[in-house]
Amino acid sequence: MILQWETNMADIRSYMINKGYEEYKNAKHLSEEESKKDPENEPFKSMYKAREILCRMRDAISGINAEGDDELLKKFLVAGLDVKIGVNHVETEELGVGEEHLSKVLKDIEEFKLNKLACNIYQEALNNLGILWSHRGEFGLDEAVRFLEASENLYNDFKHKVGGAPYSLEELFRPEGEDADQNEHERNSNFENTYTHSTFYLAQAYVGKGDKELSAKYCHQTLLRQLESGVYNPLEWAVNAASLSQYYLTVDDYQMARHCLASASYILQEAVSKQVDKQESELSNDEEKDNIARRKADISRCWGKYGLSLLESSKEFSIMNLIGHLDRTDLVGLNKKKPAEANHNADKDTNPTPEASSNDITENTGNLDKDTARFKLELTDIEEKVQARFIKDFSEAKEVFLFVQKCLNEAKEYYAKDSYCNDYVEVSQDHSKAFKLLACFEVDQDRQCKMHKRRVDLLTKLLEELNPQHYLYVCRQLMYELADTYTMMLDIKMNMHQEAGQSSTRHAIKKINLLVSQSIKHYMDYINSLKNGQPTLPTELEESDIRPALVAYFCMGNLYSKFICPDTELKIQNVRKSLECFQFISDYCKTDPRGQAAVANELHICEEMIELLPKKIEQIRIDPNFG
Repeated sequence: MILQWETNMADIRSYMINKGYEEYKNAKHLSEEESKKDPENEPFKSMYKAREILCRMRDAISGINAEGDDELLKKFLVAGLDVKIGVNHVETEELGVGEEHLSKVLKDIEEFKLNKLACNIYQEALNNLGILWSHRGEFGLDEAVRFLEASENLYNDFKHKVGGAPYSLEELFRPEGEDADQNEHERNSNFENTYTHSTFYLAQAYVGKGDKELSAKYCHQTLLRQLESGVYNPLEWAVNAASLSQYYLTVDDYQMARHCLASASYILQEAVSKQVDKQESELSNDEEKDNIARRKADISRCWGKYGLSLLESSKEFSIMNLIGHLDRTDLVGLNKKKPAEANHNADKDTNPTPEASSNDITENTGNLDKDTARFKLELTDIEEKVQARFIKDFSEAKEVFLFVQKCLNEAKEYYAKDSYCNDYVEVSQDHSKAFKLLACFEVDQDRQCKMHKRRVDLLTKLLEELNPQHYLYVCRQLMYELADTYTMMLDIKMNMHQEAGQSSTRHAIKKINLLVSQSIKHYMDYINSLKNGQPTLPTELEESDIRPALVAYFCMGNLYSKFICPDTELKIQNVRKSLECFQFISDYCKTDPRGQAAVANELHICEEMIELLPKKIEQIRIDPNFG
C-alpha cells in the first residue's frame, strides 16, 4: 500500500530524493549484478525482486499529484520505469507482458519523443520492441525492422531538428549533483551508443530476412560506430569484421574484404594483449584463452576463404576475358554495359574497365562511401601480405596459394582432427580447393597433374582416418571429391596422350586406365554408401541424394568409354557398363519424377546414348578398331 505522504504531500522531486533514487539503484543492482549469482533452480530470483521494486516505484510516482513541468517529469519517469519493467519481463521470458509495457511507452510519450527528457526513453522502447520481435522467429522480422527503423529515424530527426543529445534514461533516475561530471559529451555518447544498438540489431534482422546487402550495410556501420566510440569488445569486433569480409567477397569487392580482415587481425591483437595483461595479473582463465585461440583460427579461416575467392574470381575473369564477354559491371553487379561502351570508357582516366586495367577490382561498399567506410586503423603492413587485385599469372597465383596454405595451417592448429573433426575436414577441403585453383594458372600439364595428385593424397588420407559410421555425410563428400579429382587428372592425361599421338607410351596408357578405374571406384563407393547395407539402392532416394547419385552414374557412364584397351571383348564390356549407367538413370527417372527435374539436361543425353551404344557394340564386333 502506498503511503499517504507519498501520494498527496510530496512532489515528484521530494519522492525521488527521499526514496526513488535509492530504490532504482537497488533494482539496477539486482538486475545487473545479483542476477548473475542466482541458483539454477531459481534463475530469475533477482530479476523478480527488481521488478517488484520498479513496479512499486511506478505506482508511487503515478499516485503523486503534479502540475506544469512536474507533470511532464512524472510522465517521463513513469515511461522510463515502464521501459525497465518491459525489459525485465522480456529477460524473464514473458514476451507478451513485456511487449505491453513497451508499447504503452510509445503511446504515452509519442507527442514528446523529440523532447530532451523523453527522446532516449522512446528510443530504448523502440529498440527493445525490435529485439523482442526478432526473438519471435521469421514471422516477427518485419515488425522488428519496423521498430528498429523507427529508432533510426528518431535518431536522425533529433540530430537535425533539435540538435545536441537527449538526457539518458539512466540520468533521470540519478540524483542531481551525483556524477557531476555528467555533461553534454556523455549524453551524446549515450545517444550515439543507443543508436549503435539500433544498427546492430538491424543488421541481425536483415540477416534473418535474407537481405545480405542491407545486413552488411548496417553491420559495417555498427563496426565503424563502435570503433569511433571506443565502446566494443575487441574479440567480438574482430570476429564480426572478419565475418563481414565474407559478404564483400560475394560482390567481388576484394579491397574492402581485405580491409575488413586486416582490421579484424589488428583488433584481435588488442584482445591478445589484454589476455597477456590478465595473465600477468593472474586473472586470465582457460576458457578465455580457448576463446581467443578459437577466434584467431576463425579469422585465419576467413583469410583463407579470401584467398580462395580471389583465385577463383581471377580464374573466371581470365576465362571470360579470353572469350571477350567480360566488362567491369560483370564484377561489381552494376548495370551491364555493351563491350563497345566498356572499350570507350577504357580511354578515360575515371572509371577504368578491366580491359584498361585487368588487375583493378572496384570497391563496392553499397550505400557506404568508400572513404568513410574504411576503419581508422594503421593496416598497411597487414594488407600488404596479400594482393586485392585480380591475379595475372602463375607467379601471383602461387603467392596467393602460399598465403592461403599458411592461413589454413594456422586454423588447423586449433581445429585439430581429434577435437573438431567437422571443422578440420572443412579446412582440409579448402586446402584441396587451393591446389585445384592453383592448377588453373599452371600451363604445364604435367605439373597440373601433380597438383591434383596432392589433392588426392590429402583427401585419401582424410577419408581413411574417418569412421564412416560417425561421419557418413563427410565421407560421402570426400568420395565424390576424390572421384572428381581423378577425373580432372584423367582429362589432363588424355589430352597429353592425344597430343603425343603415336609416340604415346604404354605407361601413359596404363596411367589413363588407372585414373579411369580410380574415378569409377570412388563414384561407386559413394553409390554404395547410399544403399544402407542393402544390395541395391532404394527405389526412392532422399531428396538431397537424387542429383548427386544420378550424376555419379552419368559420370561413370562417360568414364567407361575412356578406357584404352585393344581387346574386343573388353571394349564391348566397357560399352555395356556405360550403357547400364545411362539406363539406370533413365529407369530411375521413370519411377521417380523428382529425378527428371534433378537431371533434366543429363537425362536427354542418356536417352541418346541408350539408343546409340547398342549400335556401337555391333560396330565394334564388325571392326575391333572402331571406337
